[in-house]
Amino acid sequence: MLYIHESLISIPCLELEHNDFEDSVWSIIKLESGANLLVGTIYRSTGSNDTNNENLLKVLGKASNVQGVDCVLIMGNFNLPDIDFENYMVAGGENSLQARFFDLTHDLFLTQKVLQPTRFLAGQKTSKLDYVFVSESNIID
Repeated sequence: MLYIHESLISIPCLELEHNDFEDSVWSIIKLESGANLLVGTIYRSTGSNDTNNENLLKVLGKASNVQGVDCVLIMGNFNLPDIDFENYMVAGGENSLQARFFDLTHDLFLTQKVLQPTRFLAGQKTSKLDYVFVSESNIID
């Protein structure tokens, strides 16, 4: 679900509205500067199958190339705790989903902004499952 304040001018992103990834919502917001911001929310289930994982990578690539968009903001629960964006490390082989996701976000020049753990379970190590990616690092604090 994506909530957009009524004071903002937004339209659904038709290019991404019907993609094969199971859980995502996309909208284009007209900023005061006149720029168009693509905002997307994603939920990747821990039970996501290989086909859906491939579709996630495809929709990220499409989102970074939507016509008429000046900047991109993608956020959500990706359930990929084996990625450490701060230390530029990925647990898993080079063809694992985690490695391919990590490489793709860098190939698309997306910056991951979440620096603190987002999941806390008693007796378990904290982890970052929720990410916020931006195409321009100064777009959010």
